Amino acid sequence: MSKNQRGFAVVETILIVVIVAIIAIAAWFVWQSQKNTDKTLNSANNSLPTKVTSTPTPTTTATVTPAPTQYLVISEWGVKVPLTATISDAEYYYGGASVDAAYLSTVSITAQYPLCADHEHSLGAFGRYSDPNEEYIGGMSISQAFPDAVKIDQFYYYYTGTQAGCAPNEAGEASTTATRTAFRQAILGVVAE
Repeated sequence: MSKNQRGFAVVETILIVVIVAIIAIAAWFVWQSQKNTDKTLNSANNSLPTKVTSTPTPTTTATVTPAPTQYLVISEWGVKVPLTATISDAEYYYGGASVDAAYLSTVSITAQYPLCADHEHSLGAFGRYSDPNEEYIGGMSISQAFPDAVKIDQFYYYYTGTQAGCAPNEAGEASTTATRTAFRQAILGVVAE
């Protein structure tokens, strides 16, 4: 009998040790993931609401008076625009008689995104026109471009959005889009001051 034929060789022994180690590591990972799953399920079950029963108490009715509507007053035009919670801190920059636009933003948006300030890129503008047949862009009349414009006396008032975003990220653009939508809806409630 030769020396190489007796029992396990060193290579075979190492191979068996490696296989046993791989199986042990896999078992340990399964055990850990099961343990973590159990913890998650236990904490989820503990956070479920519990049903509480109570005896009803007599109720009294109170008269709630709605809060007065806040307005953005555009003094150059003698009009005011109702504000919602989204645009309660609205501000504007008047572009002058030649432009006849009030560039819009809010104090909170400007604080977060300075490029969105009313005097920078703004979040849009309220505009006004008196001649509905005035040419706007590409042969289209201004009344065709802004069919929802609101007429007060001899002027029509409308909202126009910006062509580019002013916030540096998606979350900022989502916030500014909601604000633009609120301005677009607000102009529909414009009234004389």
